[in-house]
Amino acid sequence: MELRRGNELSVTALTHAWNLGYTGYFTPIHFTEEQFAQWMQAGSFDLTRSLLLMDGDRPAGFSFLGVREDRGWIGGFGIAPDYRGKGLAYQLFHDHVELARQTGLRTVQLEVLVENWAQKVYARAGFRVTRRLSILQGTLPRPVAQPGVREVCPSQVLPYSGQLHGDHPPVWQREPESLRVSMPDSAQALVVGPEHAPTGYLIYQHAADRVRILDGTGDRAATETLVQTLAHRFPGLPVSLVNEPEGSPLHQTLTALGCTEPRAQWEMRWSR
Repeated sequence: MELRRGNELSVTALTHAWNLGYTGYFTPIHFTEEQFAQWMQAGSFDLTRSLLLMDGDRPAGFSFLGVREDRGWIGGFGIAPDYRGKGLAYQLFHDHVELARQTGLRTVQLEVLVENWAQKVYARAGFRVTRRLSILQGTLPRPVAQPGVREVCPSQVLPYSGQLHGDHPPVWQREPESLRVSMPDSAQALVVGPEHAPTGYLIYQHAADRVRILDGTGDRAATETLVQTLAHRFPGLPVSLVNEPEGSPLHQTLTALGCTEPRAQWEMRWSR
């Protein structure tokens, strides 16, 4: 067995390692090479600081790291089926955290499903739970149209992300750096409040049979207005949102309107 840096392997090999590592996972996570390349770009992956555990030319495990200034994010961690149950997960993860420390990162964060045993590996390496993240879905009741909501290009609202998310900062995948890369061309945005001082926004994608909220924030009044506007536009369609911090205004609004939580994740963080 040997550790290799991610930049030593092709995108084809990295994608293959990823798909092996997530074989049999709680929810299907299978990427094409194109999808994995976009995931790496959206997550700000630093392949020079990402590790692959190799058994000859066979991938046994991986731990991918995204980097933004002195912050890191584990954008994927897995062990291939043939190598599970051999104690490799902790050693690989421990080595990766040590690499992050040696290369100057002050914090590293990740998300893990609440039912995933891997959280024990992360805790043993010094990660602590910082908050609970909800995966929400449901069909919203159709309200009356709400006044004062404008439709804008999603890129126009991203500069307000940090200010409006406030005490409930977005997860790594919903930070502006990620959304600028990962938002589909069909994404749309609703905003409420003064033009140069909005009180809330909602970025979403409407497909034929559902609506995905890609990001949303604001105070409680703003999120209620935005969600009701969305429900009025797309009556009867299921709505979903991934990794919303529990207790945020948007979380409170969606659950009050009947959305449920089929799954949840822990956000965990290591700090120097």
